[in-house]
Amino acid sequence: MGTDGVGALMGALRVGSFLVEGWVLVVLGKLARDAVALARGYRVNEIIGLKDNAAAAIDLCGFLGGLVLGLLGSVVVASDDWLSQASDIAVSGLVVIATMLAADFVADLAVFRRIDDHVELFERRNIALALGRAGASLGTGFVIRGALGHVDTPLVVGLAWVAVGQVAMVLMALVYQWLTPYDDLEQIRSGNVAAALPIAGILVAVGLTVEAAVYGATTSWLDDLRAVAVYLVLSAVLVWVLRWVTNRFLLPGTRLADEIERDRNAGAGLIEGTSFVIGALLVSYFLS
Repeated sequence: MGTDGVGALMGALRVGSFLVEGWVLVVLGKLARDAVALARGYRVNEIIGLKDNAAAAIDLCGFLGGLVLGLLGSVVVASDDWLSQASDIAVSGLVVIATMLAADFVADLAVFRRIDDHVELFERRNIALALGRAGASLGTGFVIRGALGHVDTPLVVGLAWVAVGQVAMVLMALVYQWLTPYDDLEQIRSGNVAAALPIAGILVAVGLTVEAAVYGATTSWLDDLRAVAVYLVLSAVLVWVLRWVTNRFLLPGTRLADEIERDRNAGAGLIEGTSFVIGALLVSYFLS
């Protein structure tokens, strides 16, 4: 085997080892989250595998999706040798896992307050809540990807931006809940999927918006905070505008509040949630 062949083989082995390491980090993230549920007396594997609990599975998939988004977007490899690169990936992965677990707690405490998440998911099989929490996890993954994904950004600064993103997600969820004429949390607690989908869309949309605002090297906290504020103000306005647009043009002849609260029309909720994500993508693209 020539020099080129040896180099190609070593490169393939290096990439393969990083793939294995990434998979191990995903498994560690799942095990850590399972441990949190176990502390409350719930065995997630049994609940999903033996009791066929779709809500628990959706919730877990949302977390794993956010974890992978954050992990792949925030891995910062500053070293040249194989072992040091593996170490950099491991450190980044553990930080992302801890951040995702903390974000889970924030979502439970602030976004889905007044709801016992474990009881609703693991005992009552509440798919509506699972979808909302999955949106929070995916939104957090986007925030982590933007905040930690630059080699020149110190870890403390990146984590501070993750915290800013969490605050933004909570605030936007509260704004939406204030705008709706019905009690969103009560609707979700009762299993109304149509009410959960717009909130999930809001949380993903805010994650995308914050990612676009904070991505890159931090030059000035004031400038970056101003950029985040501008993005979020535009997003808040879009929440109201897009709700009107959805009602007027995407679902003409209907009233979103009635479709969601009275008819529990999951299709209407999905269209509204999707419109928020579309708005965030437009804001992120044209302002970044």
